[in-house]
This record gives sequence, structure tokens and C-alpha cells, in this order.
Amino acid sequence: MELGRTAVLSAILTGVRLLSGFISNKIFAIYIGPGGFATIGNVGNLVAISSSAAGGLVQGGIVKLVAEVKDEAERDSVVFTALVITAALSLAVALMVFVFREPLAIALLGDIDLVVVCTALSVALPLSGLASTIQSVQNGRREIGAIVVAGVAVTPLILLLLFFLASRFGVVGAATVTTAAGALMLPIVALTVLRSGRWVSAAIRGGRFQATYAWRLGAFALMAATSALCVPASQYLVRMIVASEISITGAGLWQAMWRLSEMHASVFVSVLTFYFLPRYAECSDAASLRLEVSKAFRYIVPAVVASAGLIIVIRDTIIPILFTNEFLALRNALAIQAAGDVAKIASWILAFILIAKTMTAYFVILEIAFSFLFVVLAAVLVPRLGIEGAAWAYLGMYVTYLGTLAALFWRRLSPQRASSAGQQIR
Repeated sequence: MELGRTAVLSAILTGVRLLSGFISNKIFAIYIGPGGFATIGNVGNLVAISSSAAGGLVQGGIVKLVAEVKDEAERDSVVFTALVITAALSLAVALMVFVFREPLAIALLGDIDLVVVCTALSVALPLSGLASTIQSVQNGRREIGAIVVAGVAVTPLILLLLFFLASRFGVVGAATVTTAAGALMLPIVALTVLRSGRWVSAAIRGGRFQATYAWRLGAFALMAATSALCVPASQYLVRMIVASEISITGAGLWQAMWRLSEMHASVFVSVLTFYFLPRYAECSDAASLRLEVSKAFRYIVPAVVASAGLIIVIRDTIIPILFTNEFLALRNALAIQAAGDVAKIASWILAFILIAKTMTAYFVILEIAFSFLFVVLAAVLVPRLGIEGAAWAYLGMYVTYLGTLAALFWRRLSPQRASSAGQQIR
């Protein structure tokens, strides 16, 4: 029953995000074109790295600790510790981005005119960090309705701002909205807290900063830092490979396909994040964890296979609708990318165990290794196959990742091991 409710709420939020993604892609396609997509991709990578360093590193840990800790007084200390850490990190990173805004604009974004984007990012980081922390606590407390309300309510505002700035200022306007989207969440998140979040005032009044919780969040920070560096860096390098071997327009086409792939995967990532991550964290033995993993594979994998198949069948129709006819060059690559999405979600069902059980060493090693593999495969395949080579690299990387995780957890979640109710996952 709880899975069904979470799935419905996740579907509502994901549906709104998908519609928002479709509309924003159309706006990008009309007002900045394929070449502009490459710039937006670089901006997105900068935002991802900065946001992670500014507190995003500990968000998964906040969900886990809030879900694990049942005593409200201790929960208050978890929340207070998380708020202090997020505030300190976000202010420090915001200051660094502001101070180095011109070098960042030139080195990472390739255009001094985009310095305004870095300035906007420095302002947005503390606000978006606070909003993310509050929503992580809500996730751990299973207040999924509040997260959905905030996500749905902020979407029209972001789209209107994107249309206005992109139509007037082109790439600079679109990139500025990309950096500010997280900050726009804060006022609406604050309203959801005023309605049902007495735990915030309780945490501020009664919570204490505890080094124990800070240390445990630090383990998640290491995992998140690895992901925050490796994933955007690998995307950036693959984008540069495509630009070098094909053209900047080709890099923009690849970025458009990547955005569509992310939108497709987000449908299922929401369920993993809102339901299965807290559930995995609560499981104290192999038997209960095996049941949750089996449930994830039973419900999620068939759904992602069906949706990927639908994308493949109707790709000639959806590409002009979502973008423009210029993007029809993606049709073959998109089919391969959709197959890669299936392998990605299947692998993430297992990868979320690494996060929930704080298996830091495994997570860090695998994240570095497979980000490197993605770049190597792209370097080999793009010169031979073009954009399709990048899609094959994506599929090959996630199939290998899935096989590796399956081998890692095969013994740990085997029926013989899971039959011992007290058997802990290591």
C-alpha cells in the first residue's frame, strides 16, 4: 500500500517534471539551437558540481539517518547537524564561485559573457542548499506529499522565467535560469514546512550539533563527492569528444539526447529515491533487504523496459515534437540510449544498496572505474560510429556496471544467506 501511494505521488511529480522537461527542451531548441545545448550541458555540469559541494554531498545521508533514527529528540539533532553543515558548505562554495566567476566562465563555459551565470549561481547556492536539506528530511520522514506539492508548484514559475529570459537573451538567459532553478524552490518548500513541518522549529530549538552524526554524514559526503565529480566530468569529456570528432552541433545533439534520457530515467529514479532508499536503510538484515530488492526488480524493470520500447517505436514522432527537425539525426542513437536507460535503472536498483548501507569503498571505486570506462568507450566508439558511438558507450558502461553489482550482491542477498533473519549486510 505504501509503495503504491509513493509510486502515485512520484508519478505525479515525475509527470510534471517530464512535461517541464519537454517544454524546456522545446524552448532550448527554438531559441538557442543544437549548439546552445552544448553550452547548457556545461552549465548544468557546473551547477551539479557546485551544488554537490555546497551541501548536496550529504543529502543521501540525511535521508538515511532521518529514516533510521526513530527517537524524535535524536532526529532533531540529525536535522540540526545537517542544517549547520549545509549552511557552512553552501556559503563557502558560493563565495568561491563568486570570487572565481570570471575564470570559471572562461575555462568551463568558454565565454566571458557567461560570467553573469556564475554570479547567479553564487547567489542561488545557499538558497538551493537549504531547500534540498529540508526536502531530504521530508523524504526521510516520508512526507512525500510535501515534496510533490513543492515540485509541482515551482514548475510553472521556472518555465515562465525560462521562456522570458531565453527568448530575450538567448543562451545567457537560458543558462541563468538553469543556475537559479534550485533557489526558486526555497519559498515554496518553506510554505510546505509551515503547513506540516513542526520538526523544523523543534530541531532548531532542541537539536544539538553532534559530531557522531556529522561523521556519519561525512561518509555519504565522500560517496556523493565522488559521484559529483566523476559523473559531470565524464559527461563533459564525452561531450568534448563528440565536439572534437564531429562538431559543436554534434555535441549539442548528444546533449539533447542526454537530457531526454535523464527525463526518461527520472520517472524510475523518483521511486527509488522516495521509497526504496529509505526502505533499504531501514532493513537490518539480508532477508528483509532481499525482499525489497526483489520488489524493485519485479515492479520497476518491466516498467522501464516498456517505456524504453515505446520511445524506440515512436522516436520519429517525438523528436520533432520535443525538439525540431534538426534533431532527427538522433533517431538511431536514441534507440541505443533507451536500451541503456534500462540497464541504468536495473543497475541503480542495486547501487542504491551501496548508498543505503554506506558501503563507501565499493561505491567510490565503482563510480571512478565506470566513469572512466564511459569516457574510454566513447573515445573508441565515437570516431568510428559518430553520435551512435556515444550511445553505445552509455549502454556498454551500464551493462557492465549491472553485471558487476549483480556479482557483488549475489552472495550477500542469496536465499541461503537471506534465510538468516539476523544476518547483517556488509
